[in-house]
Amino acid sequence: MREIADGIKHLSNAAQKIAAYTNDAKQPFASITEGVKLTSEHSQQVSSLTEEQFAAMEEVTASSEALAHLTGDLKEMVSQFHI
Repeated sequence: MREIADGIKHLSNAAQKIAAYTNDAKQPFASITEGVKLTSEHSQQVSSLTEEQFAAMEEVTASSEALAHLTGDLKEMVSQFHI
């Protein structure tokens, strides 16, 4: 009977140690989870900013093409004048 009681006490102590280790392990995982969330948010922000920059570059390209066309028109008009 004494051996059974000692065995139960030993199992109880082991279970308490496992519970303590589990609780200790939860904190790093919570930190990792928070880090992953922040990384995901920052990735989304970078993606959004990249899309905005791409749109701005498209506008610059379109403006440059229009300016090049206007330059051609202006050269043609100026060539009609002879001094």
